Amino acid sequence: GLRDLGLKKEPRELMAQVKGLDWVEAELAEECCGFGGTFAVKNADLSVAMADRKIDELEALGVDFVTGADLSCLMHMGGRLQRRGSKIEAVHFAEFIARGLPGAATSNNPNVVEV
Repeated sequence: GLRDLGLKKEPRELMAQVKGLDWVEAELAEECCGFGGTFAVKNADLSVAMADRKIDELEALGVDFVTGADLSCLMHMGGRLQRRGSKIEAVHFAEFIARGLPGAATSNNPNVVEV
């Protein structure tokens, strides 16, 4: 969303309508996660360090989920979260919207932060 389409407020406005959602904005939300296509392959150690820096912040915030619109970022962050044994789950923001907008399936009152 933000990098590709320049959308910042629109996803947040939709997420604000999700019943039971407690939105938390991370300081590092707009910082690269370290995936960047071949960057993660060519610079694996740096890529992991960049993701881990963001994950350290997420864990300190005590969130249940991390969200965003970029599937590459979510895949990278989700993989690092799993390898670290974190309970934080990476979920595309459209899934939260589908689950939690009025009239949609019930939400589990998650604490969410954007990638």
